[in-house]
This record gives sequence, structure tokens and C-alpha cells, in this order.
Amino acid sequence: MNKSMTKKEYSSENPEVWVPTSEEDAKREIPFLIKLLNKYGKVKTILDVGCGMGRHTYLLSQIGYSCEGVELHPKMIAYAKEHYPGTIYKVNTMQDIHYKNQFDAILCIFSIIVFNKSNEEAIKTFRNFYKALKKDGIAIIETYNAINWLANNSFRNHFTDIDKKTGIKTIVNEKINSNNQSYISDRTYYDLKNNKKLGFFSKESRMFFPLELKFFLESAGFKVLTMLSANSLSEMKLNDTTLDKRRLLVVAKKIK
Repeated sequence: MNKSMTKKEYSSENPEVWVPTSEEDAKREIPFLIKLLNKYGKVKTILDVGCGMGRHTYLLSQIGYSCEGVELHPKMIAYAKEHYPGTIYKVNTMQDIHYKNQFDAILCIFSIIVFNKSNEEAIKTFRNFYKALKKDGIAIIETYNAINWLANNSFRNHFTDIDKKTGIKTIVNEKINSNNQSYISDRTYYDLKNNKKLGFFSKESRMFFPLELKFFLESAGFKVLTMLSANSLSEMKLNDTTLDKRRLLVVAKKIK
């Protein structure tokens, strides 16, 4: 690794270290997403916002959905195009998409929504989602559930993550920025074999609470159909309506 490569540069050059799901995990999560698509919409076309390395986009397209993925990081889009060909992938941000009445569903999962740092950014993003959907189209938003930290006293300032598949150990230090309603996560990566430091990545993420997310969606014109919570997307069920677990999922419908 280049010695000068630190913070966001490291993650941009090595996206696999912080993409939160492997292909095996994605395959376990797809069935529940399909269940939501079937229950709340008549879905043929899907826009995956913050598609990362394209796994969910690709797997859904393999089932028969017409999918398009957008992602901020060019390295991730390059990875998606190389490893999951035959699906449309574009570099773009959720604040800058300009589709109009084009999709039956939008997916924005794995806390992509937390990169709306301000209320203005959040409103702009949800209005973009609304414009991109056809009438009666649905948005599926899944993110970290900030209220879980309060309900379960579960915030961790320091922990270590071992990924034997990638051979990387991650030392994580996190803190709350109370002025921004955000949390800052500093991650240092080490080679599991020799404990050599590989790089450092820092990110600041907006914390969204359930009713706050509902308010933003309704302000953009959506009708919220359901709100669910579980410790992971793969284990979530349609009756998980007690909103105190680690993950929060909202399904909202464009009604005009």
C-alpha cells in the first residue's frame, strides 16, 4: 500500500474491506427483499441506490427484474461491471440522480441513507426517489437503527472485527458527534497473517431514528406502509414491528 494512502483513500482503492455484505450474505437477504417487493408493489424495474459492488443488483436481475445500480465510488462500479456483467451500473450520488417516473421500486439498503448529513440533503434525496418512481412505486430503505443504542444500551466505543475470508483484521473506534446527530467510525486495517497495518478509514454517518425517517419520507410525498426492525436483514420478518433492533427497514409508496 502507498504510505500516503490514508482515510477515505484506502477504502476507495480497496472497496472490499468495507462493503458490508458478501455474495453469500446477499443471497440470504434476497428472499426477504423479494417478499417485500411482491407484498407491497407490482415490481419489474428496480433502481438500487448505493449498490456498492453490485451483488444485490445482479442477483435480482438474475431472477428476472430489470435492474440498474448507482454508486458514488468509481472503484465499486468498476468491480460491479467486471464481476457482474449484463446489468447497468453508473457512478452517481443519491442527491444527484435525475430519473423521472422510471422505476417500480427503489432499494437503498445497508445504511447508504446515512450519508445524507443534513436535513436538506435528506429531503433532496427522498424527493429524488419520489420523482424516479412510477405511480404506486415503492421505496425500500434499510439502515442502522439509532434507537437501538438507546433501547439496548448497545453503543460500542471500541471493537475488533476479524474477516478470515479477506484476511483482514479491523480495529474500530467510534464516538458520537452530538452536534451533528452522527457517529464517527475510525477503522484501522491489519493483515491477519503478519499484523502489518494496511490502512486507515474514517467516516461520519448521520443517525436516523424511526419516526424521523418516516417524517422525511412523508414530507417528500410518500405514504409509509410498514416499518420493521431486526438484527440483520437476512433474519428480518414481516411481523418484526418492534423497532428496537440494530437494523431498521421502511417501505414507502409513491401515492400520486
